[in-house]
Amino acid sequence: MDPDDPGSVSPPTTTEGQVDAALGGGDTDGDGLTDEEEAERGTDPDNPDTDGDGLTDGQEVANGTDPLDPDDPGSSEGGNFLSSPGVLATAAGIAAAAGLGLTGLGSRIGAGLVRFLGGTGFGLFLIGLFRRDKRPGPPIDLVISFDGPLAHLAWSAPTSGGPPEKYILEGRTDGNWGEQLDFDAENNRAAVPAAEIEGAETWRLRAANDHGIGKPSEEARVAPMGADPEEPREGSV
Repeated sequence: MDPDDPGSVSPPTTTEGQVDAALGGGDTDGDGLTDEEEAERGTDPDNPDTDGDGLTDGQEVANGTDPLDPDDPGSSEGGNFLSSPGVLATAAGIAAAAGLGLTGLGSRIGAGLVRFLGGTGFGLFLIGLFRRDKRPGPPIDLVISFDGPLAHLAWSAPTSGGPPEKYILEGRTDGNWGEQLDFDAENNRAAVPAAEIEGAETWRLRAANDHGIGKPSEEARVAPMGADPEEPREGSV
């Protein structure tokens, strides 16, 4: 048409997006996959991140991971498995359940998990579970009295941490602490041959369970000869 002819009408302009849409190649959500490709893969053409894992559907396809699986996000830096929240959560959970400290590779996994979860309320809750110390706290008020050939011990159960499964009596000799005896957690009193704990400068008690050995009690108080070890007495060894 002649642009100088006032009676002529210019044809409507067509944008590139309109052409793509007409050809079935539009990308409504701008995630790098056309609407047609999204229909083939089952992803949402109106949601750039169908599985909600923080990577767009197009990024996941480029990384070779599943855009429909939130536990398979791969990595925007090349698919390193250490950045996968599914791998991190599983590995850290196993380590926490086993009561293991995270070192070396484990520390990298733990750090990645903390970074991933730290941005959400639920993630902070999970971090709290992983970090919670489930070992028993220190036993309370350990008292020892000697009655001839026997040594009588009494204490109170820990008031913090997980439930104890056994108690460990430690003695200090020449400045060094060492395990001497252990007792089951059913009772908070015990009588043992005095010879088994003689020679120690002082004693303390620890509680233990499947998660490890807890912090020690304060050093034992020694009750007078023949006294009930549960009777309070000022002073310490």
